[in-house]
Amino acid sequence: MTGYEIDVPHLPDGMHSGDAYGRRIINDIAAGRNVVMRDTHADARVDAALRASFDAVGLRAAVSVPIRTKSGATVVLGFHSARPRAWTKSEIARIEETAMRRAKAVERGRSEEALRKSEESYRSLVEGMHEQFALCELVRDEDCRAVDTGS
Repeated sequence: MTGYEIDVPHLPDGMHSGDAYGRRIINDIAAGRNVVMRDTHADARVDAALRASFDAVGLRAAVSVPIRTKSGATVVLGFHSARPRAWTKSEIARIEETAMRRAKAVERGRSEEALRKSEESYRSLVEGMHEQFALCELVRDEDCRAVDTGS
């Protein structure tokens, strides 16, 4: 996780337990719903313990947008404010758009890594062979008879 902060403390890098955000908030994210908190001191989803942990990192307002990727992973893009904030529909829409782009980038990166590993495995197999091999396809006509496609 990388953070870009202006006037708020840096959140710790790495993975964070869902419990750190409260069960009600995590349930909303798991259901694919945006979490918009204008003021953590007035939000009914935030109990005293959660409020104290938010206060400890200077989080007073937040928007979290979950995006489910093709692989089933959920990517969450969060914006935090050190002061109460009335997030506008336009801001939330831009955060949603950014979250979608980031989720696609994450998915693309995972696909590229899987392809790279597959190519390495295939290359290793072929380079270690002492025999020849060929991939062939039997072409059939509409009566299912094999046809010669040689030139």
